[in-house]
Amino acid sequence: MAPKPEQRVLAEGLSVSRLTRGNWQLAAKHGPTIAEDVAIDGMRRFVEAGITNFDCADHYTGVEELIGTFRRRHPDLAARLTVQTKIVPDRDVLSGITRADIENIVDRARHRLGVDVLDLAQFHWWDYATPGYVDSMIWLAEMQAEGKIAHLGVTNFDCARLEEILATGVPIVSHQVQYSALDHRPENGMAALCRDHGIGLQCYGALAGGFLSDRWLRAAPPAQAADRSQQKYRLIIDEFGGWDAY
Repeated sequence: MAPKPEQRVLAEGLSVSRLTRGNWQLAAKHGPTIAEDVAIDGMRRFVEAGITNFDCADHYTGVEELIGTFRRRHPDLAARLTVQTKIVPDRDVLSGITRADIENIVDRARHRLGVDVLDLAQFHWWDYATPGYVDSMIWLAEMQAEGKIAHLGVTNFDCARLEEILATGVPIVSHQVQYSALDHRPENGMAALCRDHGIGLQCYGALAGGFLSDRWLRAAPPAQAADRSQQKYRLIIDEFGGWDAY
């Protein structure tokens, strides 16, 4: 039997499996449709294998609901599960963002996931030129104090904006960033900043959507992306220097 993945403590009261299941591939319009029963059974096998931390987002269409269904169907396994979801206000509301907008996303996630308290709410902001991300994090901290959120994180922030948020005293325990052999951006100050503030780095795209595997070794590039994930990481390869450099 293969050893189960290690656990990592992100904060007091929050221990997660070192490997996280991403679940983006289950979102509607991501790629080929995956039947609900197949998706739920896949979640079951991940948890049984010890990968007990699930990642999702309010804009991964249908995924929070799928995890909620998994919880109801497998309550014994759900007891071992931690779920981190992303709080991502739509671009068209950023300029007039209100506390009610943020609270609506939080409450909707709680309802979809079937929980009273979100394990980890990870905040993202689309446009730094539009103010509101600091206020939004303060509102999330207020909702944490109210008992709707256990822990707060961010995703895809840069150093300057993360420092702005930290200066307010908002307690951030994790930062989810892309980090791989093709993308070393976290090494340009972010890893050090998070280390200095006791923030755990959660790294996605470590295998570049499967491109960093034997399947693509000395192979021709795909003629057409199979799904949105492959499309995204093909762009990362282009930024890295193109297919030959990859």
